Amino acid sequence: MEVLEKPKKIISVENPKHLPQKSTKNYGFYWLLVGLIFLMLGGVFLAIFSENTTENRYHFLENKILQNQELSESEKIEFCDLFFKIKGISLANCEKLGINELKTYITYKATVGQTTRKDYKATFFEKYPDLKGKVVVHHAIEQRVLHKYPTLFTESEIHSLKNLRGIYATNHNLHLSILRKEWNRFYIKNLSPTREDFLEFATYIDIKYGQQFLPKTPKNE
Repeated sequence: MEVLEKPKKIISVENPKHLPQKSTKNYGFYWLLVGLIFLMLGGVFLAIFSENTTENRYHFLENKILQNQELSESEKIEFCDLFFKIKGISLANCEKLGINELKTYITYKATVGQTTRKDYKATFFEKYPDLKGKVVVHHAIEQRVLHKYPTLFTESEIHSLKNLRGIYATNHNLHLSILRKEWNRFYIKNLSPTREDFLEFATYIDIKYGQQFLPKTPKNE
């Protein structure tokens, strides 16, 4: 007896919807997107890790200086570089400075004192009579603070000897231009500055430009 074969299903090529469809999704784009996300996360992690490493390394070298431990030549170069990166100040002849000089820069803080008179020039030249005619008397924390922020400092503090600096009379660029621009940037950055903000900025100015003052500030001889 002949067994009839079951007719095979014929798929018409004219009706492509019956054919297996290839995926039209572009997975390459998704992998690229995932890769970019990981790359960005890696960059953020690297930046944070690098910053922490820089801070830690600086504080390690700073502690050695504060403990009167001499730095090797390479460590001193590294410290000077880190000091610039963190403080934004390039110390003149930093690599040649001794341990006590470096310690002075690390520990120095600008301060104000008290005086009983408004004639700040008389106050300054009473202390440094030999500088009369050689320097102009400059306020570390400038006088305009008394008018713009009258609650932060007293007139006695602003005109005190601790807040006065001598700048060579011939150095007009420093006195009238460079320091003016520095203070302008300070006011732009600090819309509501505090007393501590002013003292920190005066410290920054002293460290950055103080070796051009007379007497030098901070004193690191």
